[in-house]
Amino acid sequence: GRDIAYTDVRSSISADWGWGNVVIAKDFIEYGYAKFGNLVLSNKAPSFPFIRLDIKPVDWFSFKYFHAWLSSNIIDSVNLAAYNRNIYRDKYLAWHSLTITPLRGLDISIGESVVYSDELEILYLMPIMFYYLADEFISDRLINLAMQTSKYL
Repeated sequence: GRDIAYTDVRSSISADWGWGNVVIAKDFIEYGYAKFGNLVLSNKAPSFPFIRLDIKPVDWFSFKYFHAWLSSNIIDSVNLAAYNRNIYRDKYLAWHSLTITPLRGLDISIGESVVYSDELEILYLMPIMFYYLADEFISDRLINLAMQTSKYL
């Protein structure tokens, strides 16, 4: 048979203050609720490096943000020759959410995330940014660079 070697290292450094913290780590991020695993982000994938910001200025409100560097260099245990992958691209995940707790035991969250590739984008490193608008800006910039056109107002 074919052996699959798997190693994992987890590490973190953080700074805490009364109403929040910032973390630089290589670890798992879990988010969501389910009986047999988290629905949004689970610990089923390998750990990944990230920066995270958690802010909770009052008991009933919190803001969470993270930006992660994803790696696809781990061999998939499913051996499908049709999906042989020889090119590895840098991939990133940016995510933020607002959570309101109107009642004890009830958390209502709204947020957005984006997975993008190739280049690290500064817009996704900003904790308070609408990713849809950032994507519009990035797409316009890349299209304009590719076509070598200019816009003047």
